[in-house]
Amino acid sequence: MRSLLNRWILLHLAVHVTVILAVGDVAWATLAPPLLWTPLFALAFYHPWLLQPLASRRGWLLFFLACLSAWTLLSGVYRVFLGAYPNAGTLEFMANRPDYAWVLARDRVGPWLLPAVLLGAGGVAWVARGVPGAPRSRLWKGVGLVLAIGLLLGFQRVDATGRGMAPDVMALRTLVEFSPRRARASGFVRAMTLTRPSAPQGPPPPFNILFIVNESLNADGLDPMLRPALKARLDRGEILAFPRAYASASMTDLCLPSLFTGVASAEPMEGFYQAPLPWHRGRAHGMATAFFSVQRMEDGDLADLLLVDGLDQWRAADREPLPLVNDLGCLDGNLLPWFRDWLRSTQGRPTLTVLHFNATHAPYLQVPGFTPWTADDVARLRPSVLPLRRASLARYWNAIAYLDHLQEEVLRSLEEAGHLEDTWVISTSDHGENFDGPAIARQEDLRPATLQVPLWMRLPRAFPRAAREALAANRTRLTSNLDLMPTLADALGDPDPGHLGASLLRPLKAYPRQVVADNQGEIRVRRPRTVGLVWEEGDGTQATWRWVKGEGTAWEGQRAGGWEPVQPTPAQRGRVRRTLAAMPVLLRSGAEPD
Repeated sequence: MRSLLNRWILLHLAVHVTVILAVGDVAWATLAPPLLWTPLFALAFYHPWLLQPLASRRGWLLFFLACLSAWTLLSGVYRVFLGAYPNAGTLEFMANRPDYAWVLARDRVGPWLLPAVLLGAGGVAWVARGVPGAPRSRLWKGVGLVLAIGLLLGFQRVDATGRGMAPDVMALRTLVEFSPRRARASGFVRAMTLTRPSAPQGPPPPFNILFIVNESLNADGLDPMLRPALKARLDRGEILAFPRAYASASMTDLCLPSLFTGVASAEPMEGFYQAPLPWHRGRAHGMATAFFSVQRMEDGDLADLLLVDGLDQWRAADREPLPLVNDLGCLDGNLLPWFRDWLRSTQGRPTLTVLHFNATHAPYLQVPGFTPWTADDVARLRPSVLPLRRASLARYWNAIAYLDHLQEEVLRSLEEAGHLEDTWVISTSDHGENFDGPAIARQEDLRPATLQVPLWMRLPRAFPRAAREALAANRTRLTSNLDLMPTLADALGDPDPGHLGASLLRPLKAYPRQVVADNQGEIRVRRPRTVGLVWEEGDGTQATWRWVKGEGTAWEGQRAGGWEPVQPTPAQRGRVRRTLAAMPVLLRSGAEPD
């Protein structure tokens, strides 16, 4: 095949096949659409207006094809390991922090990085030997121009739908979508008909409310070895920790909507847009409301869902001219001056504030002065972690050390402003991270370590005694991020929202109790289809059930040495069936225990 077009198509296919072989056949479903759309991808770039002028300048042509090959490789790797295609933020992050870009590439690709680069370089040289040439009909030029524009648009977006689409396919969707607002799952007309009802009116509580939400922070966020400042407050009895708390999904664009609405990720889209958010409840009770995030909230249309109304003030990485420290977030220390300014501006008013941290997002931020952990420490303290992942876990622990310092500063800022004893502080994470075994995309991973989150609270002096006692009693129970919104509603005197969660200000129901986690629903359509169930027995043991389409079911139980396969009893299988029966969305997907 002598033509440049044929050569480019073959190179594109070869790169995708190499990525598929590198990660195993689990990625075929993810990368099959890019293979099918490769000819259109190639045709869009094989446009006479683009390549023919480059043909006379072989250096420029070689550079162009090299960049295109690098982007193809990056797209495939990013899609497999992070569950989304790279966007403009990815490129900005890599330009600003090439050291972290290398860390991300090395950890996610591992020993396959060098062969992939060699393949790309050799392929580009082979393609460049071709002679450009293409038909010049008006129709061809028009089609090529539309596809080229679509590709450029696609490079600026994350594939929020998770249907396995390549950037070129996502670009075509972009061209036909009138608005990104709520239209991904069920169409523009239905999306625009969804309205958020008013939150119940009432008097303000006798305390302020502060939510501290972390990104990708697992149960290590409660480890006293990693968090000395938090440990000191725990030892003084200032903080209540809930060591058996779990998220309802393992992907941020599902977890945050669930956390802030109390709606399970598998529920229909209407639930997310018709549930009051915390700041809607706070404002209805006369509180000043604010949301501060060092993450780019436009990712996954989170800004549209969370930040469209109900807030007196919000700031996020999207609005601030700050350099990125990963592809989605800027330096967490920026939250401190924002928060202090907010405290000064709201003197005399009750407040409901959200602080959204990002340091523990891959590739995990290391800040000078907060790097006490090394790969050797991980090998000594967690020998089960694979050697290739020890450096990554060490960076994760260093990011936790940085968070420990920052969140202690948040509490000190409250104390200096005279608000520490009249503020209810609630801290959790959207989901966790799992360093056991090789790195895999979280959209395929609903293991307990991936779902477990560090939930803790600091109660204000004016907190009711009965609620304080209930929280203390529930501290050792299985809890969920889905419990937070019912708990908030209870504290404000609002009716129970009627979701899967329960108020932690009241005694939890008798055993058994379960937490359902799902990475797919109308709010975000993701594949593969995975459902997880964690339950608690009366004797305090836990177990988890997982279903993945095409793989059947897997049962695991918690033992002294970790989580091990178990054979469930008929009663446990019946409990799973009853739980699924209460969630028709799961049953329609075929999620049934074998």
